[in-house]
Amino acid sequence: MRVTPFMLTTAAALIFAAGAHAELVTYVGTDFDTGANWRNTADYKGVYGSYSELGQDAWFVAGASGSTHISASYISAISTAGVSVYPGNGGYVMIDDPNSTTGGLIRSGTLNPNPGTNSSTVEMTITFGANAPALVQVAVMIDNLDIANFNPNSVTFSQVGGSGTAATAVTTGASYFNRSPDLMYFDIAGITSGDVFKLSATGGPNGTATVGAVAFDTAATTATPEPGTVVLAAAAIILVLLMNRANKTRVTDDGSQI
Repeated sequence: MRVTPFMLTTAAALIFAAGAHAELVTYVGTDFDTGANWRNTADYKGVYGSYSELGQDAWFVAGASGSTHISASYISAISTAGVSVYPGNGGYVMIDDPNSTTGGLIRSGTLNPNPGTNSSTVEMTITFGANAPALVQVAVMIDNLDIANFNPNSVTFSQVGGSGTAATAVTTGASYFNRSPDLMYFDIAGITSGDVFKLSATGGPNGTATVGAVAFDTAATTATPEPGTVVLAAAAIILVLLMNRANKTRVTDDGSQI
């Protein structure tokens, strides 16, 4: 077996690709009917198996008493520019006040775009700076409304530009439409400085794509290679081994190979 320049180039390309950077977004799961207690350390967050206070790195709360707060330097900006906001009313759920240290509550509100049923709209963009953790956890709250049919049919987290993956939580089930706040969790791995991600949603039965709050946290985890990276690395190793075996092949006087 003769080693050709093409084989050498292919091996080099596979090795390079295996080490290439790629952002990975994953939908992890939903905690149903517990979203109002998102800041309460006495409330169990079942998807992550912890009692942690959500939004320790940053949070956004929609409505008249809502705002945005960023406490982690790796998040440069959170923007909902141009997105309609409804301040809530007496039928909206009371949720943990993120500004309170004594367990206070606020009336929730919502981002309130109206793209039409099953049509998508961007609700929020997040710009990341340097020194992002290996894994960022994002919790998205919906179903805090006075009328359930204003909830969205799906929520998606994805990178703006770049090669990052996208993840979608389909929210058409009855548990998402019972007027008891739900928290959907997304994990983002491989963030680099300057990356921009967007939170999108599709309109529900009434055409609106409402989101009440979003929280950002650092996950305590060890980075795991992506499946594609493992496959590429394995392919590169196999090709190099074949090339090495070919270089050792010799033909004897009787024509056999050794």
